[in-house]
Amino acid sequence: MFAALVGDKPGFVELFLENGVNLREFLSPETLVRLYNNIPPYTLLYKKLQKVMECEKQPQISDKVDGKRKVLLHHVSIVLQELLGEFTGPLYKQLKDTQERKMFSISPIKINILPSAPHDMQRTYSQESEICEEEAEDPERDLFIWAILQKRKDLASIFWVQAMDSIDSSLVACKILKKMSSEENDTDLSEEMEELAQEYEDRAIGLFTECYRKHTKRAQKMLVRVSSTWGNTTCLRLALEAESQRFMALGGVQALLTKIWWGELSVDTNTWQVVLCLFLWPIIYSNLITFRRDEERKKKKLSSDRELNTNSPVTENLNFGQRAISQTVLLPRSDDQDTKPLSHWQQLKAFYTSPVVVFYWNVVAYFGFLWLFSYVLLIDFQTQPSGKEYFLYFWLSTLVCEEIRQLFYDPGGFGFRSKALLYISSTWNRMDVAAILLFVVGLICRCFPATFYEGRIILCLDFIIYCIRVMHIFTVSKTLGPKIIMVQMMMKDIFFFLFLLLLAMVAYGVAKQGILIYNEQRLDWIFQGVVYQPYQMIFGEILTDVSFSGFDLSQCTVNGTDPYKPKCPVHDSNNDPIFPEWLTIILLCLYMLFTNILLLNLLIAMFNYTFQLIQDNTDKIWKFQRYPLIEEYYCRPPAPPPFIVFSHIFLLIEHATQRKVKRKHKKFKKQLDDKEEAELLTWEAIIKENYLIKQKRNQCQSLNQQISCTMEKVDAVAEIIDVNREGNKVEHRISHLEEQMTQSMRALNWIMNTLIEKNFGSRESAPVLVISDSKNKEDEIEDEEKDLKSLCHVNARSLMYPDTNIQRYPVPDEKVPWEIKFDGYAPPTYTAETAGEDHSTGLSKLKTASKDGSQDRDAVQESLPQNPKGRTGLGGRGKLCCFGPNHAVDPIITRLKRNSDNSPAVKCGKKVLEFLVVRYPGEDWTLPAGVLHHGETFPKKMKVILNPKMLNMFQKLREEAVEVGAKFCAN
Repeated sequence: MFAALVGDKPGFVELFLENGVNLREFLSPETLVRLYNNIPPYTLLYKKLQKVMECEKQPQISDKVDGKRKVLLHHVSIVLQELLGEFTGPLYKQLKDTQERKMFSISPIKINILPSAPHDMQRTYSQESEICEEEAEDPERDLFIWAILQKRKDLASIFWVQAMDSIDSSLVACKILKKMSSEENDTDLSEEMEELAQEYEDRAIGLFTECYRKHTKRAQKMLVRVSSTWGNTTCLRLALEAESQRFMALGGVQALLTKIWWGELSVDTNTWQVVLCLFLWPIIYSNLITFRRDEERKKKKLSSDRELNTNSPVTENLNFGQRAISQTVLLPRSDDQDTKPLSHWQQLKAFYTSPVVVFYWNVVAYFGFLWLFSYVLLIDFQTQPSGKEYFLYFWLSTLVCEEIRQLFYDPGGFGFRSKALLYISSTWNRMDVAAILLFVVGLICRCFPATFYEGRIILCLDFIIYCIRVMHIFTVSKTLGPKIIMVQMMMKDIFFFLFLLLLAMVAYGVAKQGILIYNEQRLDWIFQGVVYQPYQMIFGEILTDVSFSGFDLSQCTVNGTDPYKPKCPVHDSNNDPIFPEWLTIILLCLYMLFTNILLLNLLIAMFNYTFQLIQDNTDKIWKFQRYPLIEEYYCRPPAPPPFIVFSHIFLLIEHATQRKVKRKHKKFKKQLDDKEEAELLTWEAIIKENYLIKQKRNQCQSLNQQISCTMEKVDAVAEIIDVNREGNKVEHRISHLEEQMTQSMRALNWIMNTLIEKNFGSRESAPVLVISDSKNKEDEIEDEEKDLKSLCHVNARSLMYPDTNIQRYPVPDEKVPWEIKFDGYAPPTYTAETAGEDHSTGLSKLKTASKDGSQDRDAVQESLPQNPKGRTGLGGRGKLCCFGPNHAVDPIITRLKRNSDNSPAVKCGKKVLEFLVVRYPGEDWTLPAGVLHHGETFPKKMKVILNPKMLNMFQKLREEAVEVGAKFCAN
């Protein structure tokens, strides 16, 4: 098994698993370590493991083999966390040094896994001095990870089928392969990894779709179930980190997200109803807002009534106790917490704590913050801060507190480092931090009179960032949300465009400035001439100082002393321009051609491509970006800023008074008990089996598969035709050679005869030329084969005895002769009832005439005569009358047909011959026949066959007959 894994032999691995190899017994931790130590050195995984080991401090001497560091499981765990992300826990824990030394106390030996492997593929391994009885926790998962990290597609597929938690496994493989593909330098390997990642993403989508079709609630529970197999993470988090937009866009995933987004409210509630109830909360009790619990209660009641109506004929015939039990099963439970009606306080709480309501509250509050910010900057920005400005600072402080809460709040239990990285990875969080820091800088400058105006400028720039931050609100909209993604991607296109534009602007600006202006010392005017003026020309502003017609000394300064005027172009003593006008005009035309036509159209084309790319996947992108937004507002306090400060105070008091703070994250991360998790995984495994069967069936029925099968058949037929053609060619050439040889022999014979006639013959006689007939030789060979085949009887060894259900003992051709020993030969004995008694008078009399040519019929086996042809696989007489030869008599009795005048009848010039036939009861006309028993003569048998009347006629004919030969007579 180990050699098959290392040698990448999926066929052997499947064979071992089919023959009962237990992976838990095979894959111990030390075996897994040996597998990771056998990784080829040219792979990306090997480089990453080496990098991890180099960063490790103080390696132990026991961790080396032949002077080389050994890969341990905690090294693999570090690499996996790097590939999967910080949100997953370590899959392999680091062992203590004593445990590692015990596990890897070794004596070095060399194992060549494959005979055909090169010398550099041979690895030095260790023979364990002590057997570690510890088994791997999840061997299927460990081998699946090992195969995925090395991009071994077939082996990974085998272990994916064997493993549990298949949806999470597929998403893990997708994430790992996408990450490794982005780091792989080889383009071909990177594309193969992308294709394999796509395949496992398809598996996750197909399997979850099948689960959701079978059972909605179980499938949604699988999305938020904490998987201990994959580092205490969830399926939703894996799909998000793997950037699997297609998985997140599935109907089952979106149904769960929509349910979480609306909280206890019905998902069919309109937006205007929510906004109206925000400000007029008593309307909540007017049934304008429908709660999901009320809908579920109504559905259960309708289904229960329907079942009661369906089962009413049966329940009427039952007794009172049985009827009560039936009603208990069919009717919903009145004390069920999921369907119990909400009280007025619970309705109010459920409404204002729903993520959708929290979102709209924060939208209203944010626009209020922007209005206050703009009012202070435009109207009430005094030297001494006013009350409105102080309230603005207080409002901003609540926003800072909320950002700090988001940074430290860890409902998933990822740890501060992972949570901080997750926080910084969000573009909107980085924008929030930048806006807060810029506001603090502006506030500090505003507090000092010397930098009061600069502080106002900084705050105005900060207001721009807060306005851009409004775009985050639009992500909830299916129409505007993807447009935000378009803007973000177009910004990346602009950076590429600006690089080319800046290159053209600087090239033209420096050349123009050097030709027109002589030794300009002012940096601000240099910047305007080199950068700003070429930039203005892109938008249609044409400079006049590049030609003689626009030359005016009054609009410029000659020696550059006026700071508000540019320096004049080069001119002579008569104040006439001396720069080459033709050159500056040509440079202007080339610059306008390159920037306004080429670069701007290139930018438009790039924007068009980005827009079309996003537009084609609008639905997937919007559904994918919903998850972070819903998760943020699900965990956010219900009160909006600035009232959110009360929620923060409450959280601080709760954290100070309680050791374990309640985490509001049950909708996104749910820990199941062992029994429930085992049942869910078993159900998933059953669905996976059905999914794989359906995939194989679809694959066989797919058009591509049929085309490939047809092509294979056509290729096979073409090969057969080619072989036949070659055979026909060879046969034709041989026949042609035979014809030439015949003609050559005739020519030689004619030459020899001519020489003899001319007395030029040799003293020796001419050799006899025999032409061998190949066909005769082939016939002789066939006859010999038939003779050899006839030595071994075939029909007498058929498996089933004719017209019975008696089965013979199988006898191969080489075991037919009695001279060959056949151990275990025990044929069944069978004698038919219709065969009668054995008419032989004893073996002594049977042996008297036992010679029949070369066949010896005297042999006896177990007091019974032997079949002279060999074993038949059956003992007894069967349907025969006696042992030994069974002679049958079929006499043909003829006479000449005569006319009425006793003259022979003639037909076509020949005499007509008649023959005797008889008809036995229940049979057709046939020749008179019978069995000649042992010791019975032919005349006596004829008397038995013919009745007395026929016998008299036959005697009369015999008396009138004339003998014409030794055995024939005619009348």
